[in-house]
Amino acid sequence: MNDLNRPYVQDDEAARLKHKHTVWGFVIVGVFLAFYIAGLICFHTILRPMINEFLNENDFFSSPSGKTASADGGGTEEPADCELVVPAGETAIPNRAYAGRNDITSVVIPEGVTEIGEEAFKDCAKLASVTIPDSVTVIGEGAFRGCSSLASVTIPEGTKSVPAYAFYGCSGLTSVSLPDSVTVIGGFAFFECTELADLTLPARLKTIGDDAFYRCSGLTEIVFPESVERIGIAAFTSCTGLTEVALPPYLRSVESFLFSYCTGLRSVSIGGCAQEIKLQAFISCSNLTELTVANGVKRIEHSAFQYTNLTTVSLPATITYLGYEAFGDCKSLSEFTFAGTTTQWNKIDKPLWKEGTPRVIVRCSNGNVLAE
Repeated sequence: MNDLNRPYVQDDEAARLKHKHTVWGFVIVGVFLAFYIAGLICFHTILRPMINEFLNENDFFSSPSGKTASADGGGTEEPADCELVVPAGETAIPNRAYAGRNDITSVVIPEGVTEIGEEAFKDCAKLASVTIPDSVTVIGEGAFRGCSSLASVTIPEGTKSVPAYAFYGCSGLTSVSLPDSVTVIGGFAFFECTELADLTLPARLKTIGDDAFYRCSGLTEIVFPESVERIGIAAFTSCTGLTEVALPPYLRSVESFLFSYCTGLRSVSIGGCAQEIKLQAFISCSNLTELTVANGVKRIEHSAFQYTNLTTVSLPATITYLGYEAFGDCKSLSEFTFAGTTTQWNKIDKPLWKEGTPRVIVRCSNGNVLAE
């Protein structure tokens, strides 16, 4: 019998072939790894420094704001401060045209420009003054948002609105001049302009948007023209410098949080067309002692006057609803004068309307005195 035909001889030969292939596999992998490691060492010690030096010399890394950055992301260099003069012949400044430019300290916009685009000068932190010509009639949303060094601005006649976020976060803004052509002040337009003190609202103004003057703590006086028909939610929240407010006569709703946390506010007068005072409209106005509510108001909602310092309150006979804690936690409050009869008072829906407030008396128009 031939040896090759024996089963154990065939198995031995297969094992030798398998061992031979395994050895060659290890050799090939070892050679590949050696070349790979040698390539990495060559790249990091020779080629990479050459590439970095080439890129730095040719200024391939330049930020949109004018700063020059090195290839490794370090070593920024601030450009020199400058006055920006928009080129003559332009009719519009594009959206975000100069956004984030920290080298601009002043801007001169030439006559002939009619539109300033959205966020055109957003976050120009050093921008302190801007000259806007009479030809401008459109200002885009957020046009000067975050220009924290901007001190004053004059909006030209013919502009119909101050758009949303226009001067949002301009914490250095002290004075704004608005023309009578403005009928709308958009939401968040002057949000957290904490130094704003000099402001006259336009004679034909109709709408003030939500949060428009939120936390403008420098305001000490606000006079609403009779033309105003809507003041948005939280429009004057945390305006702690205000001491008295007379709401316009044609305002139909006193919106939620409207003057909430105005801790300096002492006197409030609500006009004759208002029908409702909404949620927390005057909550935590801790120095509020005088309140006039005109005939016509039907609803005073949840926590509208909670945590105020009111002592006496006069309510019209039109009241049908006093919400939960509408006059809650008013520790100084002792007396209400109600223009309606005892029957009308008892019909008012008033669930837990003065929770946390000591016992008060209610004097009705028919001479009856109730204890609440």
